[in-house]
Amino acid sequence: MAESQFIEYVQERIAPFDLTDSGLAKLRSLKNRFPEAVLMESADIGVDKYLKYGQDGRLTQESVQAFIDHVGGIAYNKSQTPTEQKISHIKHISKNRLSYFNEYYAERKLRDLVYAIKRAGYTDDELFVFLADTVEPFVRVCYSWMVWQDQMDEWTVEFQEEEEAQPKKPLIDRSKRAATANDREAEIRADERSKIVEELTQIGAPYAIISAIQKSGAQ
Repeated sequence: MAESQFIEYVQERIAPFDLTDSGLAKLRSLKNRFPEAVLMESADIGVDKYLKYGQDGRLTQESVQAFIDHVGGIAYNKSQTPTEQKISHIKHISKNRLSYFNEYYAERKLRDLVYAIKRAGYTDDELFVFLADTVEPFVRVCYSWMVWQDQMDEWTVEFQEEEEAQPKKPLIDRSKRAATANDREAEIRADERSKIVEELTQIGAPYAIISAIQKSGAQ
């Protein structure tokens, strides 16, 4: 059975080495998860980043293995939205910089921050700019996991407070709706009384009758 263009391309780039059974199975599994175009682009990135040559000018086996091991991760990152890619990049920077880094809690805090920013009414582009221009520079110089957490919490609270400060659209409750209905009914009755008074006046009805109808509407 002929292999996909992606697998054939990988085989060409790692020559004279051949794909092992496990390596071939790993690449085939990627075909079920990512589009061919994403895999081809990921392979190009992996070639440039991981394939290395020894002093004899030959491709090293270690670099080939690293390439096979990482191409799936590259494809995963390529398939993410710009915001998701930026979050992954921020976590990667933090993990490499801090002596202690809890990836699970870091993911939660970053997701909470993103959610708060969106709830405050910012667009995806504005969210990305905040992550790139504010959060990323911070994590590049942050020296403590505790400081890292505190800063994420502080930003999250700021955006939550910004959302709460936004004017809310007034809601009409049941009593308000009832009052509105009563006002409308009163307007209709007043209009009907005016028509009756006008008709009585035209036919020369006694003033006492007309006056009584007008007074009933004033009560």
